[in-house]
Amino acid sequence: MIDDILWCNFLNIKQIYGNFPINFMDTIPQYDNPAFKSQPNYHFVYDKLFITQSQNIPSGKLNELNTNDLSIEYPIFIKPRWGHTSAGSKDCYKINNKNDLQRYITKPNMMWSTFINANEAMTDFIMKDGKILYQLTYEYSPKQHVFADDWKYISPSSKPPDKIVDWVNKHLPTYTGPLNVQYRDDIIIEVSLRFARRGSYLKSTGNTSLIQNINNTIGD
Repeated sequence: MIDDILWCNFLNIKQIYGNFPINFMDTIPQYDNPAFKSQPNYHFVYDKLFITQSQNIPSGKLNELNTNDLSIEYPIFIKPRWGHTSAGSKDCYKINNKNDLQRYITKPNMMWSTFINANEAMTDFIMKDGKILYQLTYEYSPKQHVFADDWKYISPSSKPPDKIVDWVNKHLPTYTGPLNVQYRDDIIIEVSLRFARRGSYLKSTGNTSLIQNINNTIGD
């Protein structure tokens, strides 16, 4: 967050974490660690290995991967296994062959999965007792700079793929709170128990009724 603020100040543009007319209640988590601690029944959503295996995507623990295994289909993707202990795209790599893999095979708490060559998107859900009450979907620009996009398109008409909604309904049947799901095509890559960018996209709509309703529904 500090880097974002420094860059915004340097470029003389509005900070994405700036002041808004209305904010979320303090009981609605903004960061992954507090969200993880507050929801012991849903710790599994931060296990990226569980996320891939729940969708039958080839994956596993990196330190258990045999670099000489001829059944491995490259490219693969490696990243930290636990989402609440990592940030951004740190230690995320596309691996094209076993020589590339050899450099990282001993990194602790890492996982691997099939590389998903598809455009990324994400959805913020507001959930109450396992029911999706509201969603806001963010479509990413086709052009990507490694892991960064040129722009995000936000519209009330944008919807997540049905498979994403089905996964949420299946695995969070009693959950109440904010939920962010990131996916490529219709394959989930990460799940967090908080809104994207600390809820700044939602707050920047200027829809005070929406923020008040979220506070009243999941902020208790």
